[in-house]
Amino acid sequence: MPKIKARKKGRANTGGGARRQQSSRPVAVVTPDSQPVSTTARRRVLPAQSLQGLAMSALVALGCWAFAYYTFLFYRDTNSYLFAGMAALLALVWSISFFVRLRKWRRR
Repeated sequence: MPKIKARKKGRANTGGGARRQQSSRPVAVVTPDSQPVSTTARRRVLPAQSLQGLAMSALVALGCWAFAYYTFLFYRDTNSYLFAGMAALLALVWSISFFVRLRKWRRR
């Protein structure tokens, strides 16, 4: 039988005082440009971070394709084709990730 504690509606855990009502409105922060900015606005990715992710996914995809090629041609094991197929599948996933990131980067 699970042990679940039921909450009492009238009490708060801060010594029995009344519970504060929290508003669901976003808090406005005033910037030096004197334009209020909402804290609930979506964070934008810096261009350097998007380029870093783009380059990293490209390098990983190229490395996976190279590993699949090497494994298929030069690796002498009974499961070499299986390893090459798994590496090619992983390379395909990273290539799709790269092209999705590239399309997002070009849209900017």
